[in-house]
Amino acid sequence: MLFFFFTLIQVVNSEWILIQSDFYQEQIVEQDSWDSYWKCSNQNNEATQKKQCLTNDLEFMRLSDTKSRLQKEFYYPHYQLRIITDIIYIRSKSGNDSAFQIRIMDSSGSTQQIFERLYNEGSLKQYYKVCKQYCSYNCTLNNRSIEIKTFISDKINHQTPIFTISYCLQFEHEEMRIGLRNILIYANSCHISCASCNGDTKDNCLTCYQGSPQGGVCLCDEANKYTHRLIGCVEECPRDYYMTDSSNYCQFDPRIQSMIKYFENSNISNGDQLAYEPWIYEPDPFHVSNSNNIFTCSGQNQVGQLTYSSSMQLKLPKNEGLVYLRIRVSFHFFGWQPTSVLMITVDQYSQMRIEKTIGNYTIFNGRLNKFKSLSCSSMNYDFLRIETVLKTYTTTPVIKFQAIQTLDSEFWSFNNLTIDYGLCQSNCTKCESFSKCQICQVSFQLFRGTCVKACPIHSQFNNGVCEDYEDLIDNSRYLIKAFYDMNTTFEEVSKVVDNFTDLNNNIQPSFTGAIYSFVPEKSVLGGVLVWSQGQFQKTFTNLKSHYQVSFRINFTYGDENVGWFQYKLDSYQSGQINKPNNGGKNLVGGDGVETTVFHQYQFTHTSNQLDIILSADTTNTNLDEAFMYVSEYFVVVNYCVPFCSSCTGPTISDCGSYSGYNLTHYCRPDQYLKFDSVSQIHSCEACNQIGCLECESESVCTRCEFSDSLQFFLDQGECICYPSQYLSTNQCLKCNRYCESCFGPNYDQCYSCNPDFYRSISKFKCQCLVGFFDDGYNLECVPICGDKLIVNGEDCDDGNSNPFDGCDQCKYKCQDECQNCHQGKCYQCKDGFTYKQGTYQCIATCGDKMIQGDEQCDDGNNNALDGCHLCRIVCDIHCIYCENGQCLKCNENNGWYLNAFNHCQYICGDGIINREYEQCDDKNNNPFDLCNQCLFGCSEHCIACQNGVCLKCQAGFRYLHRTKQCLPICGDSLIVGYEQCEDALSEVNHSCNQCKFKCDSKCLQCEYNQCLQCEYGYQLRNNKCEEQCGDGIKVGDEECEYIDIYQVVSTGCLNCQQNCGSGCLICTKGICELCKQGYLREQFKCKPICGDMIIVDPEECDDANMEPYDKCHICKHSCVPQCLTCSFGVCTEMEEPSIVVVDPIEIACLDYCKHCQIENVCIICEEYFQLSNSICLPICGDGFIIPGLEQCEDGNDIPYDGCYQCQYQCSQGCIECEQFNKCRECDNNQFQLDNQTHKCVIKDVINYIEELVPSLFQLSEIRCEINYLLIDNVCINQCGNGELNTEFEICDDGNQLGGDGCSQNCVIEDSYQCQNTEGQLSQCTFINSPQFFLKVLSEKVNSTQIVELTFSQQVKLEIDLTLEDLAQFTITPLTNYALTIQSIQNLSTILNYPVYHIYVEFKQPMQDPIFEIKISKSTILNEFDLTLQKYEMKISLGNPFILTEDTQQKLQSVVKLNEATMYSLTAISGLAIVTGNVAMFVNLLDLLQSLSYLRYMQYQFPPHLIEFLNTYTKVSLQPILDQLKINELFIKMNGGTLPFQQKINKKQIQTSSLNQFFLMNAKSCYFSLITSIFIFFACCIASSNQLNTIFQNLSKRFKQNGKILKIIILFQRKVQQSALKFKNEYFSLGIFNVYQAILHQFVFSSFLQFPDYNFNSPFQIFNSINAIISLLFISVTSLCLMSITCTLIKDKQKWKYFLKDSKMEFWAANCKSFLIYRIIIYIFIIVKFIDYPQVQSLLLSMQSFFYLIYLIKFAPLQSPYDLTKLKYREFFFMLITGSLLIYTFDFSYDYQMLFGWIHISMISLLLIINLVIDVSESINKARINYAKLQHKKQLQEQNNYYKNPLQRLVFHSCNTPIQIQ
Repeated sequence: MLFFFFTLIQVVNSEWILIQSDFYQEQIVEQDSWDSYWKCSNQNNEATQKKQCLTNDLEFMRLSDTKSRLQKEFYYPHYQLRIITDIIYIRSKSGNDSAFQIRIMDSSGSTQQIFERLYNEGSLKQYYKVCKQYCSYNCTLNNRSIEIKTFISDKINHQTPIFTISYCLQFEHEEMRIGLRNILIYANSCHISCASCNGDTKDNCLTCYQGSPQGGVCLCDEANKYTHRLIGCVEECPRDYYMTDSSNYCQFDPRIQSMIKYFENSNISNGDQLAYEPWIYEPDPFHVSNSNNIFTCSGQNQVGQLTYSSSMQLKLPKNEGLVYLRIRVSFHFFGWQPTSVLMITVDQYSQMRIEKTIGNYTIFNGRLNKFKSLSCSSMNYDFLRIETVLKTYTTTPVIKFQAIQTLDSEFWSFNNLTIDYGLCQSNCTKCESFSKCQICQVSFQLFRGTCVKACPIHSQFNNGVCEDYEDLIDNSRYLIKAFYDMNTTFEEVSKVVDNFTDLNNNIQPSFTGAIYSFVPEKSVLGGVLVWSQGQFQKTFTNLKSHYQVSFRINFTYGDENVGWFQYKLDSYQSGQINKPNNGGKNLVGGDGVETTVFHQYQFTHTSNQLDIILSADTTNTNLDEAFMYVSEYFVVVNYCVPFCSSCTGPTISDCGSYSGYNLTHYCRPDQYLKFDSVSQIHSCEACNQIGCLECESESVCTRCEFSDSLQFFLDQGECICYPSQYLSTNQCLKCNRYCESCFGPNYDQCYSCNPDFYRSISKFKCQCLVGFFDDGYNLECVPICGDKLIVNGEDCDDGNSNPFDGCDQCKYKCQDECQNCHQGKCYQCKDGFTYKQGTYQCIATCGDKMIQGDEQCDDGNNNALDGCHLCRIVCDIHCIYCENGQCLKCNENNGWYLNAFNHCQYICGDGIINREYEQCDDKNNNPFDLCNQCLFGCSEHCIACQNGVCLKCQAGFRYLHRTKQCLPICGDSLIVGYEQCEDALSEVNHSCNQCKFKCDSKCLQCEYNQCLQCEYGYQLRNNKCEEQCGDGIKVGDEECEYIDIYQVVSTGCLNCQQNCGSGCLICTKGICELCKQGYLREQFKCKPICGDMIIVDPEECDDANMEPYDKCHICKHSCVPQCLTCSFGVCTEMEEPSIVVVDPIEIACLDYCKHCQIENVCIICEEYFQLSNSICLPICGDGFIIPGLEQCEDGNDIPYDGCYQCQYQCSQGCIECEQFNKCRECDNNQFQLDNQTHKCVIKDVINYIEELVPSLFQLSEIRCEINYLLIDNVCINQCGNGELNTEFEICDDGNQLGGDGCSQNCVIEDSYQCQNTEGQLSQCTFINSPQFFLKVLSEKVNSTQIVELTFSQQVKLEIDLTLEDLAQFTITPLTNYALTIQSIQNLSTILNYPVYHIYVEFKQPMQDPIFEIKISKSTILNEFDLTLQKYEMKISLGNPFILTEDTQQKLQSVVKLNEATMYSLTAISGLAIVTGNVAMFVNLLDLLQSLSYLRYMQYQFPPHLIEFLNTYTKVSLQPILDQLKINELFIKMNGGTLPFQQKINKKQIQTSSLNQFFLMNAKSCYFSLITSIFIFFACCIASSNQLNTIFQNLSKRFKQNGKILKIIILFQRKVQQSALKFKNEYFSLGIFNVYQAILHQFVFSSFLQFPDYNFNSPFQIFNSINAIISLLFISVTSLCLMSITCTLIKDKQKWKYFLKDSKMEFWAANCKSFLIYRIIIYIFIIVKFIDYPQVQSLLLSMQSFFYLIYLIKFAPLQSPYDLTKLKYREFFFMLITGSLLIYTFDFSYDYQMLFGWIHISMISLLLIINLVIDVSESINKARINYAKLQHKKQLQEQNNYYKNPLQRLVFHSCNTPIQIQ
């Protein structure tokens, strides 16, 4: 086969087949199946190259300047092709056009170019963001010029089955690149019989697999009659996955699998068993044969000779998924006559027959694969190769071969038998019907009666079964099923999309050339550079009558997409769905991640037209910045029942106009419902099976006819005759009464007989068995008494009439001990005997002290040791010689000895283990040798021993299982036992080895690791014995010695080592065994190889030729003869030339020289040649091979890689090399050729130097597999030897048994962990797998359900993924919902206890929704790397209480009004702060916070009240904290996860899980406090004297500049004065206002954490300390509050907060203290009584009541406005909290909604009243301020009037007294 299919998938219609799909994964894995070449035109093969976009993880195949062509050869008979490819154009040169081409090249050599694009830099868009690629640092091309185009070819008429598809880049610049992804190749295939064709029918063949077409039709001959696609004519179809159809075509069927083969070898043997076992031979009862039934014919064994009616049968092992068998067998019929029959039956029901006719054979229910007439040992026989498919009726089917032969001389045999199992479905363990599975194998799921690895994306998991979306409701069919795999292409897209337009409905093109694109492993609608803005439209018309449509879709926001997506289904228009913030993974496009949202919508629809519009706008102007795509797009129409013209539901009763048979059946009982998928029309068709009365399809019958005349029974959907009947002209007729099965009505037309009647088949007649006779009346044969044959019905048969010999009339006679006997049965025994009922026998009464019958003794007791037991004379059980109950000799060989009492007794210490009383016997008294007093003991140093097993050793010892001893632990720094020292304590001087003192190996005298004397020839230096080279004494590793320290190479001895010269690589005692590269070994010396182009000593050069004047000759530098001075092959001085005039025309240049001078001195060479010493030589490395001079071109200079310097060069030592790095001949002196690897290996040198040195290299003819050792020429498996070899084994526990942790293949088994050490026994331990759990935290009626996901163990991820990546969530039945995941403790690659809260918000009412989670397999591991025990789980979510659409609209209006009120109050309070009225803002904050904590009351609030209460959480500092990334800081401090400590409460209704972690709750408090402190310090700086001095200096400096002076004065008056006031009042007023503002949350955080403090990590310690300090602070300050306001002398300046705005009476002065107490008590009630909402209501209502009484009685505030607001607040709080008790009772939905509206109204009214009061106060203050301003203006005018100098003079004159003189 030239081509291996990746997949064969049917798409679009029955014609187009996807024959190849490559490069569609995220990480490309199959690039090696394609070939890469350097240029578009040459054949220099290169390694393929894949690259990755720098903006995402996608890999693509790259074409470059060195790999310009990518191609692959295919083989597939077809007549049309179609190709799709994504092409990435990366950079181009300006001006010059480069070309990218796609070609199809046939095996004949013809080429067809199907695509070409000429492009340059100007024609490429700069869409670099979708796949960034940078070129080299000196690149001059524009890196931004990148495009992605999708090439979709038209139908290509093509008929050559072997073809090559080539992608080629003809570049104009070496930095240009092309990327290829998603190569899809489709074909319109030929008919299965055609080798090539011009159409899809069987008469369109052009060529055949065998012979030539006749009229366009291909036929196979009889010898190979079956046709297999891509293979041709075969003798039989493959056993696995192929069945033969009626046209003799091999059709793919995954249900059939090969199972068993029998008797296929020429020699049939079975060891000690019968040769044909497990087959069972059943002889003909009339001709019993005892032969071994193995028959030899022409040297081949066969099972036979089988004569008469003998049979062979086989029982198969149990298989519940089995529904049929395919049997192929070769039969040999010797001397068969007409009417002889052979039958193959399965379970006595299914039958195949071979009937011999006059001139041929007739085969029923089978097919003849091969027929021959042959001879064997002068006997003629017929050879028939038979194939039959028979149904099974049991889970353990029985196959039977039986023949009925006409003549006694006939016999038959068989061999070469195969049995194939036909399953109802692949991977099925139990079937529901013939083609439908009921139970699948483990790890497979049931889907539509088949078994799949995982539920398809277009299904959901319900009750253990994958249900397709269109199977959820009867009579449903897909309208759209697209974009979930790689197949939604070509015309299929037109079924999904009509038009692609902009948002104004103007048709717009796709930039890539296609409206779909590809993401890893699937196609999608839209995508990168396709869909940035616009809409897809589709209109479906002529829909059949239906009532509902279900819409499911995934839409993905990509890169910088911040826009929206919406869909329109007829009149329904969804809202604009904005991109969520949860993110995902970056698969395609730019740097941003893709976010996928799943939506489903089910709506009522009855029109025959359906319009679907998918719209999106990324709001990005550049096409490469953002994108949108749609995937998993499914639209299912729920049609009316058949024959219904209109309906409102799925049943017949929902039908408006129905024309079916009746209200329960669509068709008559004798008809079945047929659906035409083309016309979409149902019809009723008649059941046409023989004997079928009712059916469900054309081939499946459900009820058969059973009457006196016609009797059929139902067999797996088929009506067949009962076994005692035969089929005759569509009727089942009864067999003769003697026949069990037959082929006619007569007594001699039987196939089989009923064995219960003692009859068997003989020449088609049911004859009585031997020993029986036919009485002519009864079916049952009668035994023949007196024939000495005992058969059923006879007790005995002695052939006589003596009534007293124990057998009378073939019945047993009673025994002599019988007192009363009748008809051979005893009913009373004689005295001394006991009657045994049931057997009618008399036995002696043991124990009556009378010896009767067969009793040997009778002592009347049960003592087993007194010599008589059970009326038998006995001795001790271990006695071997006994006389009259006395033992004379015991079994001493087994450790039993005769004692003085004649009893057998064991002796401890005899060395023989008595298993009854001894555990061991070591013949000594050593208590520490594991056996003590014949009981298992433990070794010395064991301190805990049990049953001979040491449980604990002393310190410093370890237990060794093999020897069961406590041995010292060498290396633990403890010197115990036999240890002399410790290695770890002697690391400096290495004086300890294996805990024993050691010295140098050459030391003669050693004491405590100190060497005192060395061996002769060694010298002691630093406690080591060292060789002394040059002392004339050869020792140790010295190979030679001279008494001379200056040893040189010439002596043959260098540094006391024999020397073989500089060219030797391996030198052994002066003999070179292996030379270096460039040398040749001769006479064990290395000589340089001149001509191998390797320069070694003493060569000067080496050019591999014998040219004398080319710079190098005979490996010495040389120049031309005219050269006077030659230096390194270069002539530096030439002789003066003699001038000779020669006609230029007569000068003939050398080969490949274009222009030359005199004496053929070439000056210019031809193309592809270069000048070297006046000679033209090929340019090696230019990519062109010059025939005759160059053999190859690989673009590198690496030796021994197959091509070196443009010549074939294989492995080292090869002297004749051919293409593809295959050596044909090696240098015989040093190497020999390995025929498997085609490489030269070092030759065995044993024969040359066996006298001098042991062999260094041995090459064996026997090669064992990995992890096998060659022992005595036998390969022994090392797995199971107890010594771990980590190169080939994962574990080794010393056996080859499975189930103990380490499998028979030395692989660790599931749920086991093994402790492994190289070379030692593996110790495996069973470990529990982790599990995950689901728990619903919310009430069942909540519209938002909270599901908690936890794990039983600490787990981790194998790779870093999010929960969304590795888990699939589904809700059944279908509904509209939103799903949000909150990570409490994240899954990560680090072990922890992950916790997730999954929020499911239902958008429409539901009944019993089921939440299901499926987690990807093998992604979550525990600390032992074990995966989850199960991967799927379901949990019920109750009955969510969902608001109606009208109620939601009303609620939104109220919420908006409420928010407007809140924001208005906030704005007014903010203005109040500017004017100095901070109390208004603080009181508003107090009110809003009090309202926000109502949601923690665990009542079952109606959903609209819950949503309303959640609006009060919007006023928070969370956005600011998010910007400051406080949570990220906590995550880092907490070790990578967000801190979470769940509050455990009895019921959790309204809220999500409360996080007790103090810092998480109190972070806004700390932020507020730190901010106020920061402002305080800023005010200190702003009001400081230093700053005043600076402004004074600035005023002096800029006194002439009025603008600057005005700014300085404004700053001093406004900013500095305000800062000074804030600073002065901070500790008396400001800090207390901050405390009151944060008090709710601060107290809430402290109480929530108490008392659950954790100190398990530094961050938890820090958190707990903060929480404790905060609680102490609250407690201490609360105790001190009254002391501030209850003092007689009140310091108003110091405690301004408490005394400002309050009256001075005692109770009124404590108003602020009471307010703080109120807040603390309020939060205390909320937190500590959270499990008791009724108590919360009573306490909160009472608190508000008492506080209201306090406000009314004492009126503590000076401001009537603030006092009125507090009174209203407490009044409404009293009403609200008290009336919440009503939710304790179980009211109807309407009443709950009414109560909810009442509470919403009261809360809204409270806010409105506050708003009215604040507005009134503001207006009043504005009026007063205006009056003050007017008054001030009048005073100013008066002052101005009197300040006038003239007016002052007049005034002064009028008021000055006149003096009269």
